This record gives sequence, structure tokens and C-alpha cells, in this order.
Amino acid sequence: MALLLAATACDPGPPPSEKAAGAARAFIEAFAAGDYAKAARHAEGDVLRGVEVQRRAREEERAAHPAEVALFEKAMREHPPRVEVLPPRDAGDHLEVRVVVTTDSPRGPERTRYALRLAKGRTEVWRVRAWERR
Repeated sequence: MALLLAATACDPGPPPSEKAAGAARAFIEAFAAGDYAKAARHAEGDVLRGVEVQRRAREEERAAHPAEVALFEKAMREHPPRVEVLPPRDAGDHLEVRVVVTTDSPRGPERTRYALRLAKGRTEVWRVRAWERR
């Protein structure tokens, strides 16, 4: 145990902004892939509740429109989303990380933009949707 403490004291690890960007990337990649359990492990309280709401909404959608959901899930398997994490921005009392998830759709690529605000042990996520055609 003392050896472990000594080792961690010598190696502080990456700066907080890199840790936050890594956590944001892990959360968004898991979320975009539909792996809500993994996303929840990378998230904190508020995001965890949001993930649960999203999971329930997806289950309701699956029950209401099974054929459409099956087509969507097949498309996601054939063309997995691409994830781009932009460099974190230090805004004083919080760190903001912007993430762009691009998925293919019949109308062209769909880009979903996420802004993660990481501050005081809380993570807040905003989502803005925009269609872009090739």
C-alpha cells in the first residue's frame, strides 16, 4: 500500500484538462454506440439520470416502432458513428469540452454536437442537433 502511494505521489498523471477530455471522450463514445451501461460508468449523477431517461425513451420507441428502430440499429452497425473531441476550453470555474458525433443517414451525414461542462464534481451535457448534407 505504501509503495502504491509513493508511486502515485511521484506520477501526478495528466493535467486535469486531459483527464476531463478523456472522460468526455469515453462517455460520448459509449453513449453514441448505445452502450449505456459503459456510458454510465464514465458519467456522474446528472448524466447518469439523463442516460437512464434516454434508455427508457429508446425502449418506448422500440416498442412503438419496432421496424424503424431495427433499421436504425442496422444502419448504426453498418456505419458506426465517428467521434471528434475538440480541445477543452478553460472557462475559469469550469472546463468545457465540445464533442461532435457524426452518423450517416439517408439524408446525408448527421452531426450531433455535445458540450460538456465539467465543474465541481458535476458534469452537465447539452446537445444541439443539426443536419448537414454532402
